[in-house]
Formats: sequence, C-alpha cells, structure tokens
Amino acid sequence: MAPPTLANVWENPLQGIGASGLQVSILVILIIIFVLALLYMVAVALRNERMRRWLVGELMQTFASAIMILGLIALASFIASVFTQLTVPAVTAPSGWGITISPAPASNPLEYVHDRFDIIDQQLDKLYADVVKMDLRVERAEWTCFIFFGTEVQCGWSLHPLTESLHALAYKLVQYRVGLNTALLLVNYIDTWFIPLFLPIGIVLRAIPFTRGAGGLLIALVLGFYFVFPIIFLLTDVLLSQQLARSDTSFADLDPNKCVYADLGGTMQTYAGDLAVAAQAKLTVQTISATLATLILEIILTPLIALAATVLFIRAFSPIFGAESQEVMQGLSKIL
Repeated sequence: MAPPTLANVWENPLQGIGASGLQVSILVILIIIFVLALLYMVAVALRNERMRRWLVGELMQTFASAIMILGLIALASFIASVFTQLTVPAVTAPSGWGITISPAPASNPLEYVHDRFDIIDQQLDKLYADVVKMDLRVERAEWTCFIFFGTEVQCGWSLHPLTESLHALAYKLVQYRVGLNTALLLVNYIDTWFIPLFLPIGIVLRAIPFTRGAGGLLIALVLGFYFVFPIIFLLTDVLLSQQLARSDTSFADLDPNKCVYADLGGTMQTYAGDLAVAAQAKLTVQTISATLATLILEIILTPLIALAATVLFIRAFSPIFGAESQEVMQGLSKIL
C-alpha cells in the first residue's frame, strides 16, 4: 500500500459523517472566522478598542490553525513515506518458530510496532504450546502409581514440583499474552483514529480561544504517538531484539499407539517413557524460562524507551501549538 498523501488523507471520509475529519475541521474553522469577523465589526461599530485588539489576535490564531492543517498533513505524509522505507528491511519473522508475517511494506508508521508485537505474541503462543505438550506427559507420569497388595511400589508424586513449574509457566504466558494483545488493540486504535479524528479535533480546539491549550496538547499527543513513538520504537528494537532459538520439545510428542495398554508391561513401558520425558523437561523448562525472560524484556523495555522519548517530544513541542508545559505534564501523568 502506498504511503498516505495530502490528497487521500483529505478525501478519506469518516464513517457515518460523509466527510473526512480534516474537511470537518476546516469547516469549523471557517465558521469560527466568520463569527470572529462579525464580532470584529460589532467592536468597530461600538468603538471598543480593547475588544477589537483581542479579536484581531484571535483571528490571527484562527488563520494560523488553518495554515497548520496543510502543514500537518504534509508533515504526516512525508514522515510516513520516510518511515515506510526504513521499516521494509527491519520487519522479519524469527527462523525456526514457524511464524509467518506479511511481506508487504509498512503502509504507516505504527505498522512496524504492530508487526513486532504480533511476532512476539506468536512466539509466546508457541512457547505455551510447548509447555502444554510437556505437561501432558509429566502430569500423566505424576498421577501414575503402581500398587501391589495395597502397598505403593512406584508412584510419580516426586514430579509434582515440575508439574507446578509447568503450570506456573503456562499461567505467566497467558497473562503476558493478554497484556500484549491489549497493546495490539491500543496500537490499532491509534493507527485508525488519531490522524483522521483526533488531529482535526485538536486543530478545531486550537482555533477556539478558550480551548487553545487543550487543542495544542491534543495535536502534540497525536504527532508524538503516531510518529515519534514508532520511530523510537524501531530504533530501540533494532538494538535490543535478538534471534532467539525455539526449544526442541519433540521428545514430548505423544504416540497414539502407546497411550493405552491393557496389560501391566505396556503400562510400565508408558510410565518409563513419561519419566524420560520429565527428565528432559526439567532442563527444557529452564531454557523456555530464559527465552520468556528475554521476550518480556523486549516487550517492556522497548516501549518504555519509546514512551519516554514521546513524552519529551510532547513536552517540548506542545508550547509551539499553544499548550503550557505544566498542563502537558499534568495531563500525561493522568493518562499514564
């Protein structure tokens, strides 16, 4: 997909409105200019010099907001085009995991972030499948017990700590996947609504005298999270991401021909195989835990670095759009 241009951003309608958010924002700004012009004529007729000067300043601010629309669209299109060229060689699926990802180039800045989160989510899904596969064999061995005339001859109770370790690891994987998919939903929300909806709202608020600070903050938030965050995320991810090898859990594969036996010899053979799987699972659990720790470090550290850079950008550039730094930091602290 081609990067967004001034034309297709302008012509892309919002669902249920019939016009794009930028078209609506320009219409609102024109209405504001018309109202201010009428008030200016009233101030001149009444010879109210104080009101006339105030209206002249507000008209200049409104004209600045109108010019800002074209500048922001051009800036958004330029950065999106540059970002697309940077992300094409960077988004690759890790080898040996059986993970596939769309080979198409990134069409917007946040697509790289989405692809990276999606890859890590698929890796966590593979780790969960490996843990469950080992647990099936280990838990079966744990609950196997040979009793001879009421006396326990051989039981797998000693495997209980390993079983609990596998249960805890599977629980952590589920929790991490829940958080990661929440982040994916947030990225999709920013990608879908920040440019066509929240940017026009920010421009309109920027044109209204009493909401200029909120509008400037909203514009800075849109630019920060739509452009600065994914760019810093990309640069940080290139430095921190690692090619992790997937643990070999083929030893835990179940043979459907050896699951049920009617005689004692077959049952003992199955139990011996499960004990061998448990011995290898003890080592594999440590490897999977190390892999999980590395993935979680990437999930947490990379977005945090990008978020810190985004906050600094918003704090530095929001005064340019009419917001005060103190209001910016208070608003960001409430959001975070």
